[in-house]
Amino acid sequence: MALRIHGNRWEFIHKHYFHYRTLHSIKSKWDREKLKNENSYKKILSEWTPEEDKILSLGIEKYGRGNWRKISRMLPNKESLQVFRRFYLINYTKRGNFTQEEDNLLCDLLETYGTNNWKLIADKMNRPIYYVMYHYKFVLLNSINLPKWTDRENQLINDAILKYGKDWKKIQKLLPHRFVQSIKQHVRCCPEADPYYNSGFWKIDETLRLVEAVRIYGKKWQNVSKFVATRSPFQCRIHFRDSFTKKGLESYVLNLKPKGIQSIFPDKDEDFMEQFAAEQLSTELGSSE
Repeated sequence: MALRIHGNRWEFIHKHYFHYRTLHSIKSKWDREKLKNENSYKKILSEWTPEEDKILSLGIEKYGRGNWRKISRMLPNKESLQVFRRFYLINYTKRGNFTQEEDNLLCDLLETYGTNNWKLIADKMNRPIYYVMYHYKFVLLNSINLPKWTDRENQLINDAILKYGKDWKKIQKLLPHRFVQSIKQHVRCCPEADPYYNSGFWKIDETLRLVEAVRIYGKKWQNVSKFVATRSPFQCRIHFRDSFTKKGLESYVLNLKPKGIQSIFPDKDEDFMEQFAAEQLSTELGSSE
């Protein structure tokens, strides 16, 4: 109804009709309904005939790759997803495990074109793009054939993160023989490469800084981690969740004054989270009376 009245004025429709939805979700919903309506008039068949393959080739020449919906309109018994899959099945003939030669070729292509040109790399390897990306991220990066990380590289990444933050492109320039995705994955798994990672039990002053950081930045864990200075974003999120959120102490501890927080930490090595819970319970019982 809104489209009949206002046409494709998406921002106006978003503001006056669906303000509780994002603009992207409104457009996507309309596209899905439009596609459903188009396909309702078709008798969808799974098998492809030689004539349909020829029409598919003509559609690629006319509209180009990616315009699968326009091409599907040329085929009365096929929907856009079928057209997309058929194209990749015909054009990318290689399947199965990657050979050593293909692994070497993939590494050379990534050094030449980077990790943002997967379509071009897939064309040169004659494999579907999702196969190439999956093989790189989940097989090649973890392959024992890749050079092992050295202590010097770990220290270089550590210093670079302190200088540039987690700007991976700048860090990758210091390690030209490594890929951006490989560096990111290594930092997640290697404490020596992350300056904000500190193993062991949390100290009281670290927990105090964590609470103060969440007050200032909310649950933006990158900023919280920089404020705490001794823990990674993942560690901050998990510690806050396990220590406060799961125990129902989140709102309680965030509303306390700094002196109040300090006062409920014991001087001895005891389970101070139990004292948090006892303090909250006594407050609730006092208010109920």
